[in-house]
Amino acid sequence: MTSGLSPDLACDGGATPGCYLLGMNESVRVEQLFVVRIWREAGARDRSFRGSVVHVSTERRTYFSELADLVEFVRLHLESKDDR
Repeated sequence: MTSGLSPDLACDGGATPGCYLLGMNESVRVEQLFVVRIWREAGARDRSFRGSVVHVSTERRTYFSELADLVEFVRLHLESKDDR
């Protein structure tokens, strides 16, 4: 932590990574971490790609070949209260 902020008790005593008390009148920020890998298949002659994305805290993973699928996976996790 480079910010020097203290974990907020409302964030499970600091058990939720990236969840900190920002100030008396400020909201709590919760960060989500994703690992994205993108590659081209060996021998592929077109410009297509494939990829995978993992939501680190839940270890949920999906594979995609369209950027819209990556964006949808991330959006669903950012909107889910179960992932926090």
